[in-house]
Amino acid sequence: GDHRDLHSFPTRRSSDLNQYYALKEYDLFFLDPEEIESVKTEVAVLKSLDHPHIIKVHDSFMNDSNSTFFIVMEFAEGGNLTHEIETHKGTPFQESEIIEWLNQLTSALIYIQKHNILHRDLNTNNIFLTKSCQIKLGDFGIGAMLKGARSVITTPFTARYAAPEVIENEAYSSKSEMWSLGVILHELCERKPTFQDNSLRSLFNKICSGNHSKISSDNYSTHLIEIIETLLSLSPDNRIDPVRLDLSLKSGLHWSNFKSPASHRICREYLEIKDNLDYIVEFINSDIHHWRITFTGPDGTPYEGGSFQISYRYPPDYPFKPP
Repeated sequence: GDHRDLHSFPTRRSSDLNQYYALKEYDLFFLDPEEIESVKTEVAVLKSLDHPHIIKVHDSFMNDSNSTFFIVMEFAEGGNLTHEIETHKGTPFQESEIIEWLNQLTSALIYIQKHNILHRDLNTNNIFLTKSCQIKLGDFGIGAMLKGARSVITTPFTARYAAPEVIENEAYSSKSEMWSLGVILHELCERKPTFQDNSLRSLFNKICSGNHSKISSDNYSTHLIEIIETLLSLSPDNRIDPVRLDLSLKSGLHWSNFKSPASHRICREYLEIKDNLDYIVEFINSDIHHWRITFTGPDGTPYEGGSFQISYRYPPDYPFKPP
């Protein structure tokens, strides 16, 4: 990536010497003092994050000459998603496995949005796996920060995941990250790059025109394919946000149902609440598939005003129907 090689080492910080951390080191010679302080501040924010599907940043420090910055973080034994895709070239991932990873990634993205953080470098190299194949989101654009980059496109590999608006020098937003999520899901289904070209200019043209292969319905449901297609919408406004995607996955209801003014208000308020909220999904009327979805706090009590009702009919091959 944009840093030196990743190192793992046995910790001396606990009695368990079999516990490993990851160590990354970055050169600082091209940054001025103000930029270095900005980096320290951002890394301090990352240290405060605590989520089961986000790589934990434990510590950071500089060498004696202040020329190198080190970050100590959680070590993921299972490697990254790039390697996982490479090992599945001849074998498709099961849809249930992709959906489980999508649940975990969506949960992580909601968490960082609640803390007003954008990842800025979402790609398969920065999504890690534990021994039990649980997702861990890491490397929050730290390479770009330390490189003094003004763009999230720092390498040819990163460029494959850049949203059209980023390539066209428009503002980077949470919807840009949802595009990157769509690219990642597409690659999990196809087991090859969504966008690829030897020429960077041609690669950008493909991305900005949405020129990618169509996922076969032989292996995956129409609903999963529809999720990926809406994430890869050229217009950011047409991309589903992580809260509605999470609601769809957890409630078993099609994502397109969460477009009412009530759901817009609830989803917006939900992102403003730092505490983790859960969902209560109530089946009201089986004749018309009428549902009530209520957000609840950590103690199980309903979040005031946090509910809305929708009606829905399932498509024939919809795989996530609640019992």
